[in-house]
Amino acid sequence: MLGSLAVLVFLCMGRLTVIQIYIINAVIGVTNAFQQPASAVAAGRFVPKEKNSNVSGMNAFSNNLIVVFAPMLADWQGCWEQLWETAQEAVWRLCFCAPGYVDLR
Repeated sequence: MLGSLAVLVFLCMGRLTVIQIYIINAVIGVTNAFQQPASAVAAGRFVPKEKNSNVSGMNAFSNNLIVVFAPMLADWQGCWEQLWETAQEAVWRLCFCAPGYVDLR
């Protein structure tokens, strides 16, 4: 979260460079290396033994959900642009490619 915020701040200031992105990713990687095992241990201590498999499954599901949806959300603008172009093409075909219309392209 803080890494994304740092990238946004640098981007808005017009000072975002590739080196800063590498540094932010390195810091996030190091912190995740300690946070994920600690989270697994904490979940194992706070959750009853019979629910450990459920918690483990939900943790794996949420981590994989982030991995799948992060790139999709990053390209959200690109998806909307492609959808808009497809809609424009469909309207053009409906209006100008109707039966009886001769396409001179």
